[in-house]
Amino acid sequence: MKNKALLVGINAYPNPSNQLRGCVNDIVDMENFIASKNKIYQRENIRTLTDSRATKKGILAALDWLILGATAGDQILFQYSGHGAQVPSQTPDFEKDGLDEIICPYDFEDENGAAGTGANAISDKEFAQLFAKIPKGCILYGYRIVATRRICPEGWKKRERKIQVHYIEVLTKLPKIKRWTTT
Repeated sequence: MKNKALLVGINAYPNPSNQLRGCVNDIVDMENFIASKNKIYQRENIRTLTDSRATKKGILAALDWLILGATAGDQILFQYSGHGAQVPSQTPDFEKDGLDEIICPYDFEDENGAAGTGANAISDKEFAQLFAKIPKGCILYGYRIVATRRICPEGWKKRERKIQVHYIEVLTKLPKIKRWTTT
């Protein structure tokens, strides 16, 4: 059995007004928990991406690594802690609310190069396509802490009030640490 984990945390976004606190701590805590406390994942099978290393290209490459070589019985974990949002869907007929859920990598920007609206976002649809490659019998755990603009005003005095947990669409209806077994 080869269990692997990808942990992504972004505190320092290029735009100073988008800075977060605690996201890198989230993945450090998770790494310690899964490698030291419950010992399900060996440290050499855990990859972390933080801040400027957590670009769309970097996250997608690391997700490919996460899935590569997975076999029945393996457990793979993806955790993202950083900004997320909802944007108008490219396939509005498919979405009841007309919105796609996205995570915002470090290099998240709009079509004009300005930070903020989505050219480098990773959507729920992209995650669904990636996770569809997971072999039958492999278990995917997904844990995502996302701070959206609506709930991340300046002045992070009480972090607990500012963070809301959202899940990538493919992982809905699962508990905080989610178990998804392909059949």
